Amino acid sequence: MTTTRLAKLLIALICVGAPAATLAVATPFAHAITGPCAAAYSGPTDTWTGKGDGTRWSDSGNWSTAAVPSATSRVCIGKATNGHRAAVVVTGSRQVAGLVLADHADLTVKPGAVLLLSAPTGAPLTSTITSGTRLKIAAGTLGGASPLVVSGTLRFTGQDVAGHRDLAIQTGSGQTEIARGGAMLVDGTTFGGTELSHRRTIDNLGTVTFTGNGYVAMDRGTGWSDEAHSTIKFQGVGGIYPRAAGSGSPATLLQRGALVRNKSGTNVVVVGVPVDFGAHPPKVAVIRGSIVVNHNSVPVAPVGRSSGYGVGSCTLVTTHPCKRPNATAQSPQVAYAGTSASSGAPRTSHLSVALVNGPATVNGHKVLGKQINVTAPTEKTTHSTHLTFALDATTKGLGAHPQVFRNGRAISLCRVHGLTARNTSCILSEKIATGGGSATKGDLSIVAITIQPNAHWLIAR
Repeated sequence: MTTTRLAKLLIALICVGAPAATLAVATPFAHAITGPCAAAYSGPTDTWTGKGDGTRWSDSGNWSTAAVPSATSRVCIGKATNGHRAAVVVTGSRQVAGLVLADHADLTVKPGAVLLLSAPTGAPLTSTITSGTRLKIAAGTLGGASPLVVSGTLRFTGQDVAGHRDLAIQTGSGQTEIARGGAMLVDGTTFGGTELSHRRTIDNLGTVTFTGNGYVAMDRGTGWSDEAHSTIKFQGVGGIYPRAAGSGSPATLLQRGALVRNKSGTNVVVVGVPVDFGAHPPKVAVIRGSIVVNHNSVPVAPVGRSSGYGVGSCTLVTTHPCKRPNATAQSPQVAYAGTSASSGAPRTSHLSVALVNGPATVNGHKVLGKQINVTAPTEKTTHSTHLTFALDATTKGLGAHPQVFRNGRAISLCRVHGLTARNTSCILSEKIATGGGSATKGDLSIVAITIQPNAHWLIAR
């Protein structure tokens, strides 16, 4: 009898427990209930179920409340009810109080669409992109006042829309934080980039990667901080450029983390916004390709073969950011130090370049630019380390043959393609004429000069 009662009790417990176990498995977004969406929130929480068409944000059947999330909603997107990875698409204009993206979900804001993360009232609700998830802004807009913390991947790219190219946009007063282990990808494989506007800021503790033509355009009043142990990787020909749009102070970049350029070819990446390297200059590594930083001094950096590194200026273009170093009448040259790819050359050289105020004239010639001080590693540089001046042909008063001075002594220019003996100079490209063939107004005249250690260089006319 006792045995029978015990058996009945065990059967009853199993039967009672079965629905609870079934409920735990079938509950939509069960992981979020104890994880990213567990924090108390006074407003409604809309959870992705995918029971509608399984894709569109605008389909009310895909949400736990059977309604499309409103501006007061906290949105949680993870695995759908069927356990599959969620892949959600935003079209039109959507506003929610906050967003939690989890369980390896994908969320894409389509061209022309807008996703605002901003509660109508009260304190901003922090939005999170958890590890393993992806938020893609494809020529759409991501905005709002809510802080966004990215531990997964935030990807920006452009699209061809109705015959023209559109960028992705980050707007609103909120801060985008790339957390440690998180990533932001500025993808310009075909065309792409993002514009920061309306006081948007980026705080990078993880990794930001530029590929292809991908670039960031920063309006006035926007800011970017790369914290210690973070990394910016330039793997394409894009860069970071200022825009005259917006209000407030010019856009700035505080660089405390690593700055890495690693791309085959001779294309130059430009960081055109003013860069503050702080009291302790971070690691700057130019392995392949070239990088120019818009600042009056740059940290010492290893420069690989077929690469360059230095400082310069970038003229604004009203319709789009400039894509290469471009001189102005006030600061008419961009300078960078680099090494040749000649056989047997050392793989790296440690070089530092700085621009300082130079004299108004030298030997009766008006100085066009600032004095450039160059420090090379040794008196006997064993390979063709050289300094490059890029002169804008549209600079008023610039002739076809600017004069170069080293330590106050004129240097004769040669007209051969490529470098000659050490401590001589050559015009590598001279496209200053206003017409005919590829010689068009605005092309760059590039003068390459081998470095004599600790020399002072000037360009004058």
